[in-house]
Amino acid sequence: MAKKHKIKFPKPTLDPHSYFKNTSPCAAGASSAGGDTSVNSILAKLRSEAPGVARPSPAAPSVPPVLQEILENAAPPPPPLARRIVVGAGVGGRTRGRIPGPPPPASWLRPEVQVDQDPIGGGEQQSVGEGVLARVVEYPLSYLPGMTPVDDRGLLHYALKAMSLRWEEHILYDQHWLQYLPPNVKTLLLSYIATFTPSGVTLSGLRVLFKFPDEDITTLELSRSLNAELTLPQLMRFLRPNRHSQAEVLASWEDEMDDMKEYTGKGYMTLFPNLTHLSLAHPDPPVPFSQLLAFTASIPPTITHLSLAGWTQGVPDGMRRLARNLLGLKWLDVSNCHWVLYEQLKDVEWCGPWRNVETVVARQRGDVPPATKAARDVMVKELKSSIRKIRNERGGKWCDVILDEDRDKENIAL
Repeated sequence: MAKKHKIKFPKPTLDPHSYFKNTSPCAAGASSAGGDTSVNSILAKLRSEAPGVARPSPAAPSVPPVLQEILENAAPPPPPLARRIVVGAGVGGRTRGRIPGPPPPASWLRPEVQVDQDPIGGGEQQSVGEGVLARVVEYPLSYLPGMTPVDDRGLLHYALKAMSLRWEEHILYDQHWLQYLPPNVKTLLLSYIATFTPSGVTLSGLRVLFKFPDEDITTLELSRSLNAELTLPQLMRFLRPNRHSQAEVLASWEDEMDDMKEYTGKGYMTLFPNLTHLSLAHPDPPVPFSQLLAFTASIPPTITHLSLAGWTQGVPDGMRRLARNLLGLKWLDVSNCHWVLYEQLKDVEWCGPWRNVETVVARQRGDVPPATKAARDVMVKELKSSIRKIRNERGGKWCDVILDEDRDKENIAL
């Protein structure tokens, strides 16, 4: 029989790391340095040989500063400490070190120039780029007091200004969503449209903003909006819409009356039952005063603040008839009006229908010819004396008539 041969494998050495000890440069260096193969000595040697690591300098004997100056052997100032940048969040989620991300653009760091605050003139138009025209005026955003102030560096200001600059596009593309804006935002938007939109809000814009009766709307700013796109008869029909179409027939006339009294207690329906502030300032072209009389006779008698700034038309006995239509009026703005209106205001029953009027604003703003301004100032001063004389004789309330010279009685809020 053939003899079986057994394969012999080499036995492992007693020290499993003998190979690394013989071939490692650290081990060789350690053996040449005296045979110190401890872990601490090897780590110390590796740290000392690592590039970019400052080796500790030997401690130098300290010398007082006075002796260093005498011996002219003053030590050089220590090098500045390197800035340490820590990446990540610190304790409590707060970031430390440099703000991550790219640096801000240079346009963000430059001071912003408020172009819309510089007076250019009432009614002028200015191009803001891409074929968009904006009307820049030197008057406040609203002629009515009590408007909510808007920070001109806030997001709301830029959003409302951008919407007013492209109001016609928003009417077309956002007509289904503008009705859901909050009531206070709608009021502010009308002020921005009156300032920056050349054509004003227009009738289609009002129909997009206000599709249903809203009891929260108390201010309607329509300055510079009365024109060919929005007339007073159209505005009157808008404020008093027909709730039911002609195709709808109610069961009885009692149901129709109950449905109409749901919004007002006077037996007629209105879109804004709590409307108190209304501005019809600066119509373009001028509106006949007879239309204003018909308009004020058809709206609810809830108006307490009215602005007629810039009206140049009048009719005989027009102001007396206007006073009988607005029995609850407390604040009236007749700035930049024709001198005939100031003459007619002296004939108003200031202790009768307008016994509650406390403020009459009659400023002359803008580019008014000196002769015209002087004639208006004379009429306004006579009106001021007439109102105070009537109130003193009949024991009425005090009424402030604000002129250009009354700088301490500015009642027109931004």
